[in-house]
Amino acid sequence: MLTFFIIMIGCTGVVRVFAVSSDDVRLDKKVVVVSGDTLWQIALTHKPEGMDTRAYINLIKRSNGMSSSSVNAGEVLILPQFK
Repeated sequence: MLTFFIIMIGCTGVVRVFAVSSDDVRLDKKVVVVSGDTLWQIALTHKPEGMDTRAYINLIKRSNGMSSSSVNAGEVLILPQFK
């Protein structure tokens, strides 16, 4: 029963992220990648409170047409923001 409860809580957050309509997402925030940055660190710093970091990374990747999670210093990334 506990396992089921944990799985349901975890899935609810992920489903909520993907249930957001495109009208609720703004793509006007940008960040310049500096040496040593990772997509994980960027996502942790800029993701909405309560959102799963992995889900936000996927949104960043989709918003920037990225096929991998690697970033390079000097890149400018568009960060999804929610209304």
